[in-house]
Amino acid sequence: MTTSGVIHSFMHRIENGCSPGPPEQNGYEICYVHSGSCWFYSEPDFVDLEEGDLLIRGRLCHGLHATAVNVCGTRTNIRFDEPDTQTLAPAYWPVDVWAPFRQAGLLRWKLEPDRKIELESIFNKMAVCHLQANPVAVHRFHHAFLEVLLLICEFCGESKGQQPERSTEKEAHVRHLVTYIGDHYGDELTLEQLAKTVNLNKYYAGKLFKESTGLTLFDYIRKRRVVEAKRLLLQEPERSVTDISLEVGFKQLSHFSSSFKQITGLSPEQLRKCRQEAGSRELLSNCRAMLRGRAFL
Repeated sequence: MTTSGVIHSFMHRIENGCSPGPPEQNGYEICYVHSGSCWFYSEPDFVDLEEGDLLIRGRLCHGLHATAVNVCGTRTNIRFDEPDTQTLAPAYWPVDVWAPFRQAGLLRWKLEPDRKIELESIFNKMAVCHLQANPVAVHRFHHAFLEVLLLICEFCGESKGQQPERSTEKEAHVRHLVTYIGDHYGDELTLEQLAKTVNLNKYYAGKLFKESTGLTLFDYIRKRRVVEAKRLLLQEPERSVTDISLEVGFKQLSHFSSSFKQITGLSPEQLRKCRQEAGSRELLSNCRAMLRGRAFL
């Protein structure tokens, strides 16, 4: 057993890129900004986050999307679901640590300096034990995760989390573009076509997207395609790399391979080899370490 067996993903102090791919509809998410700023999109909300902001996301309605993108900063993301993590808490616990997440939508807190230090120290403990397979490290990782949930319960008791403000018109345009790309990444997309979906000039649409996300529209599309390719490579090992690359929207295998390596740190073949040889704990840890913090997960 490894620390990643119960927690879907733990990404500590990410310096660039987006959340780890499409979230589970019934899953929960924690996003904390250590420094700088980022935006968090959970349809239909588009939220600007800055240093010291803690955001939690409850269940998504069917068909909706959620993602976090750094603009210029560092954040920590955790994704998990209730059934898996319920096994971590003692049966006699009087605290329902999942209650804050059961609501649909988002809650945000702006943490005071002492609370920031407290939360970041717990994340540091999780990071030390992350990806280790020995029982002591696994237990310490899970124990620290429960500390995070308990701390969030304290925040709920101290003050109600703020409901995010509705997005501005500009943010709504970017939100629409993110959603459209998520639905059509496998198609041939042009700047003119994307701009038309938000009734904007193509140059202004591209400028607006870059200012909001830190990525050009085509860099975002390329990363979104790599995310889906990564999922298919792992979930459908019988399919060829060429077939998957075409399905997600790459016309040339060479372009797909170079993009995949640049974004994830591994070639498609290396990723599959890591999965096939996952019986070796050392190899699995090494592969995950290469992917950690680099993948647009």
